[in-house]
Amino acid sequence: MAYLHIRFGFIPLRLSGKSLAFGLLLLVFASPGRALDVVPLQAPAETRVMPFAPGIPRSFKPAWRGDVRELPGMDAKDTMAVVFPRGDGRKPGLGGTLRADRPVWVYLSVFDRGRPSLPGWQPTNLHLTWINDNNDLVVDRLFERAFPAGTVEIPPHDGREGSDYGVPHLVLIRETPLSEPVNLKTPEQLRDEWLQGETLSNGAIEVTVTSRPYLRLTALRRPGEVDWLRPRQKRGDWGLRTWVMIPSGENPALNALSYQPAQIERSGPLRLEARAAPDHSSGLSLHWTVELDPHRARLKITHTIRNQSARTQTVAPWAIALVNFDGAGRTLASAEDARPDSAPTAYLMTGIDQAGPAGRRLILDHGQIGLRLAGPADDTLKIGSRSRGGWVLYERPDGSRLVSRSPLPEGIIPDGGRNLTLYHRGTAAEIEHVGALAALAPGEETTLEQDLTVENPQGAHQAIYIPRNSAN
Repeated sequence: MAYLHIRFGFIPLRLSGKSLAFGLLLLVFASPGRALDVVPLQAPAETRVMPFAPGIPRSFKPAWRGDVRELPGMDAKDTMAVVFPRGDGRKPGLGGTLRADRPVWVYLSVFDRGRPSLPGWQPTNLHLTWINDNNDLVVDRLFERAFPAGTVEIPPHDGREGSDYGVPHLVLIRETPLSEPVNLKTPEQLRDEWLQGETLSNGAIEVTVTSRPYLRLTALRRPGEVDWLRPRQKRGDWGLRTWVMIPSGENPALNALSYQPAQIERSGPLRLEARAAPDHSSGLSLHWTVELDPHRARLKITHTIRNQSARTQTVAPWAIALVNFDGAGRTLASAEDARPDSAPTAYLMTGIDQAGPAGRRLILDHGQIGLRLAGPADDTLKIGSRSRGGWVLYERPDGSRLVSRSPLPEGIIPDGGRNLTLYHRGTAAEIEHVGALAALAPGEETTLEQDLTVENPQGAHQAIYIPRNSAN
């Protein structure tokens, strides 16, 4: 194959008498004296063209990481990449029109979101992997199309989930088609290879703590049984993680500390230490100690947040477990002043129609509040309480349950002073503990202790009253 050389500049374009954005003129020389002109129409100034290689951007967005990792199993030399800016995520990912003066093979690396319209493009069994700003491995599928000399239309990514559209396609341009490797791996295999972690087991329970892509409790189950934690998703909403709150409420930027890779060290057959890299945006770092009970289906996690910045920061640790509820069951939390005739507004943290379907998902009983999980929820429902009892749980229809305990902390608790919260939206259900605010000088730490137990109906903790009324 001839070596592809690209130089680029900007030319003004006009259509119907109206000036368009500057296009990017790409001159691709396949051999001396014979140039291939490729002009993306209406391409923003941020559009770039570069030789394909690991480490190039998947898309351009300010303060956003999106590094291409590889085309698994393929030799992609002599391939050029056209990289578009992310644009407005609430609008279709940017596309454009290219003009080529010779036949080419064009590949679209398509982000897995919704069902984008790709008329005329053929799916392949090939994939491209990249790392997003949460350190997650993302797997795109490649679509191909051979074009004669002339117009090459790059469609926008119009697939979406909710109001969010897909990242614009990464465009790969070649003179010959890519060869399919012999041992193709599925997207799931590629994602599994990306994960790294350690598993602890005492015969009664086994747990897995990941160090890559980030520090997370990703499995919690009795041997051979269904996991209690929500399995890995395309997004970061799975497993058990540590977030933080500040006096005015949640600050998403600070929660980047929970998406940092970690180093794990086994400090015993049933104990490990995990230290995550500091988050550069906040200067906070995360340290876990995880230890199993020698005989019971029980573990203890110590969440430690350390201020590694040069300024004092006030934060509260926040432990969030996404449960694997599979459209059934319920979550409960201790609430010392709760009773059947309590006002729901005393515990609601989101506005809902109490007479509507959302209101009917609420559980109010003596000493506890809860949410019925009868399938995916179209709205967001969050409730919470301040309670010395310090327990939250998820109960399956068979009566078995995952119980999480953390004592009521001393000090000011954010989120309305509630140390226990329950959340349900879509297919996500959470049981949560919130710690007290601590003003951390540089080098200081704050911790939250969490005790998790898997209990079957016969081994119920008698201190937790759980009504057996079928209406609940």
